[in-house]
Amino acid sequence: MSKGSEKTLPAFSLWEERQGECVTMNTASQEQATPSPRHISEQQMKGYFSSIKSILWLIILLTLSAFFLLLFGLVSQDVIAILFGFVLCLIVAGIFLARVLGSTIRTDAEYDAWIKDQADQLLRRAMRTLNIERQTTKGYVQIHGFVLPGMRESYQYNPDELLWKRGKDGRVRFSVNVYTYFFLTDHSVIVFSGDVNALNQSSHKEKTQEYFYHDIVGVTTSDEQNLIEQYQYRVQYFSLRVSNGDTIDVSASASPVDTRENLPRFTVIDSGIDRTVTQLRKILREAKQSE
Repeated sequence: MSKGSEKTLPAFSLWEERQGECVTMNTASQEQATPSPRHISEQQMKGYFSSIKSILWLIILLTLSAFFLLLFGLVSQDVIAILFGFVLCLIVAGIFLARVLGSTIRTDAEYDAWIKDQADQLLRRAMRTLNIERQTTKGYVQIHGFVLPGMRESYQYNPDELLWKRGKDGRVRFSVNVYTYFFLTDHSVIVFSGDVNALNQSSHKEKTQEYFYHDIVGVTTSDEQNLIEQYQYRVQYFSLRVSNGDTIDVSASASPVDTRENLPRFTVIDSGIDRTVTQLRKILREAKQSE
């Protein structure tokens, strides 16, 4: 499909065709069935995001402790030392088996498929909640963001839920992903924001808002410094500002202020921020010209 084409989206299905920069809804007569990703439990998600290096160091430390305790116990014939050494061996074996057998999620692709499925369900829920119909809606644009400790939105989450992992392909995955949909009508934009929390899957933070185009005073991007993992980061935010003082802010990327530290850069491959800014500004210009 050509780059200048526009994508269409059938109502309550995620079968897409490109028709431009804005997504439009229709009722497709035929859809391709795609297998639903299997359920991944919160425990498996913890295993996916946990640092293998920290676990290896723990296993090494416990193994060495067990070895020296057993050696000391055998040489000195100290039964208590031998018993403690044996207990440590059992603990090491338990940690290893829990790591190998407890986490059945093996690949980044499995996590990506799960996140995409959750985002698709979120979009369907947004359309149902807002009663979005093709007859009343021109289409939508969306921004895919994330939350990490120290970012503006992080106070809403338990710090243990805000994790990230660099995959084998070099891409960073986040445990909390935030999706903001802007549904466009003739006179207003309807906003639905919801999160996907891999480590607390029953928790859903969602909100809806609607603003008339003539009340929107700005669609901008800006940078804000946040302390992420004890380092200063420059976080890029999308902002939609309204005349009554309301704002809708969505984080899209975070770059370290000091590039010499060789710190990770956090970003979503296709956040949609540029497309959203372009489309909303276009809609606002057209709305003001028609007044």
